[in-house]
Formats: sequence, structure tokens, C-alpha cells
Amino acid sequence: MRPFSHRFLRCPPEAQAPWAILMGDPARLDVLLGLLEDPHRIGQEREFALVAGRYRGERILGLSAGLGAPAAAIALEELHHLGVRAVVRAGTMLALHANLGDFILAWGAVRMEGTSITYLPVHFPAVADPDLFYSFRSVLIESGVPYQIGLAATSDGFYSVLLPGARSQTDAEKPLQVLYRHGVVGADMETSALYITGMALGIRCVSLCVATVSGLDGRALEDDQRRQKEALLVRLALEGIVHFARGHGKGRER
Repeated sequence: MRPFSHRFLRCPPEAQAPWAILMGDPARLDVLLGLLEDPHRIGQEREFALVAGRYRGERILGLSAGLGAPAAAIALEELHHLGVRAVVRAGTMLALHANLGDFILAWGAVRMEGTSITYLPVHFPAVADPDLFYSFRSVLIESGVPYQIGLAATSDGFYSVLLPGARSQTDAEKPLQVLYRHGVVGADMETSALYITGMALGIRCVSLCVATVSGLDGRALEDDQRRQKEALLVRLALEGIVHFARGHGKGRER
């Protein structure tokens, strides 16, 4: 019987890196591995799979975490243990004030999940690191892709909150309607927990996602379109990290 470890990923010291990309889907790591120099898989425990490599000279980790705020917080704890100083979430979002296929860069997120409160009180705002945010904004502008910048919302409820016409919603005005009325761009299950956990741990964080499902009518990207957008998302995440590292990563370990 092995001793209990509080780490999901028992990684060797060489797994350390200053930058990381956090993804929900482990299959998306294959896209990342195809873009990295010296790509290699480090380990996996349940849905948490870790890969590493270099992109334009920068040492970068890729970690999958599955769905939800608790998993995102666990992932950040693992990355903090590995010396990561900046994380971009490269994921998907429900579109509200965005078109299908748009990229969404969230400057902040409504805290509708229960994980972030275990790190910081509710009066702490869930906001992106400003330097990281503006680095990614510059990359989006230069790339010419369709994108939206704004406030996201993060909920624990997938079937109960994030699906249009969710059966368990009994309010006169349903949550998605409230979010839409107040200009929220998109919704997911991770961003606000990422921002608050990162703030508590001292990790710079930003969330860059692609809108794959409409929160207004339930339409979704076709499979081929989604794969193309997700591949572009991973490339944009890498470019954003390099832009940030070269502008704000002075004195970092290599």
C-alpha cells in the first residue's frame, strides 16, 4: 500500500516550468503536443494529464483538468507546486453576447460557483491579471480572428443553469436571461474559480475560450468547425504566452 499523497500528479523536478495552458479536454493536449518543440508526456492521474515542451524558446506545460470549478482549482494547485507563474485557460464557452466561433477573452467573471469562496471571500472580484490580459488582447488583434472581450459568468450547474431552457430553473427570469440582459459575453464552469484561486496562490491567470454553443437557442458548432477553432485556440494560447513572457517575464527561470 503506497502512502497517501496530496498531489494528484507526482511529477519529477524536471516537470517545472514558468508558463502553463489549462484545458478541459485531455484530447486537446494532442493538438498542443503537435505544436511544441521537444514535446513529451509527463504523467496522468484520472482526468489530469500533464505534457511539456517548448514554443519559441519558452518552456510550457499543458494540463487537462476535465470540467468544473473544483477541477480548475486542483489544477492550479498542481501547477503552483510545479513553479508555474502564469496560466491561460484555453477552453470553450456558452455564447451570450458572442457569435458561434468567436473567441472570448474574459476580463472578469461572475462568481456563481462554490469553489472560489473556499479561497477568498465573495467580495473579492474574479478578474484576470491585467498584464496577461493585455498580452492576449494584443495577440487577438494581430491575429485578425473574430473575438469578444467582456465579463464571463461561471456556474456549477451545467444542466440546471447553462443549458437554454434548463428544466430545474424555476425563477421568473432564468439565470441565462439575467446574464444576457446585463451584457455578460459568455458562460462556463471554470473561469471565476481560476481567477480567484490564481489570486490566492499568486499565479497570473487569464481565460481565452471559443464560443461553441449558443446560450440563446442551443445551436452548436459542427464537429469539423469546432476542431478547427479549438486548434486555433491552442495556437493563440501559445502566442499569448510568448507575447507575455517577452514583455513581462524578466528574470524568470528557464
